[in-house]
Amino acid sequence: MRIYSQDQSANGTFWASPITGISSSGSLVLGSLASGFMIAPGIKLAPSKLQGYWSALQAAPDAKTYTLTYTLPVWDGLLPPTTNASAPYAAVISMHLSVSSIDNYLQSIPGTPNSVLALVDVASGNMLGASRANLSVIFPTIYPAIGNPNGLLSGAAAELAARFSTPLNGTYDISRITDRTPQSFTFAYNGDSAYCSTAWITNTDTGLSILLILAVPVSDVLGEMAVTLRETIIFVVLFVAFSLVLGVLASWTMTIPIRRATNFDFSSLNNGLLEHHSVFTEIFHLEDSFSLMLNKFSSAIERNKELVAKSSQGGSYTVQLD
Repeated sequence: MRIYSQDQSANGTFWASPITGISSSGSLVLGSLASGFMIAPGIKLAPSKLQGYWSALQAAPDAKTYTLTYTLPVWDGLLPPTTNASAPYAAVISMHLSVSSIDNYLQSIPGTPNSVLALVDVASGNMLGASRANLSVIFPTIYPAIGNPNGLLSGAAAELAARFSTPLNGTYDISRITDRTPQSFTFAYNGDSAYCSTAWITNTDTGLSILLILAVPVSDVLGEMAVTLRETIIFVVLFVAFSLVLGVLASWTMTIPIRRATNFDFSSLNNGLLEHHSVFTEIFHLEDSFSLMLNKFSSAIERNKELVAKSSQGGSYTVQLD
């Protein structure tokens, strides 16, 4: 950006041109004097230009770029923005914004891998700057927004014009957009879709009208989300696996005393130990003995009955127990 000033003397020379910086003491550092006029001296400006105005884009061959110029007239004894429509201006302050400097600034702003941030001169539809190189000016060519070498930017600008501008002979143009409110929408791009957001930088008093366009492919956004999701899944899987391993180790360690306490030797089963010493076998033998004893006792009772009968009839007898 350069700032020039011009007085209204007879020869119309600049009295300070340009301002190149600020010294350590805080005062302005002025460059060499120049000649020429920004506004012809002594004229009365149109009422719409009294408080300053923006000019159309102009080529700056020495700098191999284009500039957007703001001109502010001042009057004797009056501080801007105070004006005196009945008297000629006393001096002019002019500010020039170069497309190359806007490019440099926008390219310093981080974005997604394929997104584009652009400033567009609404009056001409041409680029004022972009976040990617070689989309604004390759001198002497200045690129438009619609039909830009970058397909994403061109598609966003064309979709914006088609949605919100007034058609002329069946065509749409950014300069004919009547709705200057911020917009957000999705449009088809490269077999997929993209997001677009817009904002307007305008000042009806000075004629400033700049459109800001931000276009981002959906794949950029979903790609970042996919990476985040994949990293999250990997983390969860690793965490679960680690938890399982830790749980198994903890269980193994905690059950060692229990396993030792219940470590019984059942090898005697294979050696037939219970065939001879089983409790069930002993009970079976006891049952046989008890049954035999009952049989013998029953036989004795029967014989005793017989003896009692014979004794009642008289005679001798002999009792024999088996």
